[in-house]
Amino acid sequence: MALKAIVRKHNTHSMTTTSDDCPVPSTGWSGIRDTKYKVELHQYTGIAELKDSFGMRLFDWNRCTSHPLVDKEHWVIGVLGGHPNNDAYLRATEEAANEIKNELKFRPNQQGGRRDAFSSVSIEVSFGGGQQVPGNLAHPPATIDVFQRLFSLVYFLRMAGFANRA
Repeated sequence: MALKAIVRKHNTHSMTTTSDDCPVPSTGWSGIRDTKYKVELHQYTGIAELKDSFGMRLFDWNRCTSHPLVDKEHWVIGVLGGHPNNDAYLRATEEAANEIKNELKFRPNQQGGRRDAFSSVSIEVSFGGGQQVPGNLAHPPATIDVFQRLFSLVYFLRMAGFANRA
């Protein structure tokens, strides 16, 4: 399959795997935990350990420019979205982070997680963890009020707009 010109322009590296190597259920909507790697919490000591353990390679990325992640068959399987290269956008993300710190109170089970030490709250539609169909997550009315206030702020609208375009 031929890549579009814009993808070829930004594609200087491709992966050594194909989409077919990624385990998914018959529905294709979610991933299956890969059992060939031992599943345990482990903090890696650096890039060399990741390269040795998983055959990863380092990709020099400026975190601004969008870059497609392309498998060896030239299918785009992900995108490094980047961010707008202007101070106003960076200030908006900082203000959004400050609003979250001031408004959200994270319960112990929302602090950290199996992928990193970041606190998070799941909202809206959820699917997985044994659910047979997607469904909306339930929150107390006070928490919903906080979400509605946060999501109406220009900072969040700007980030959501960029993510939608990316």
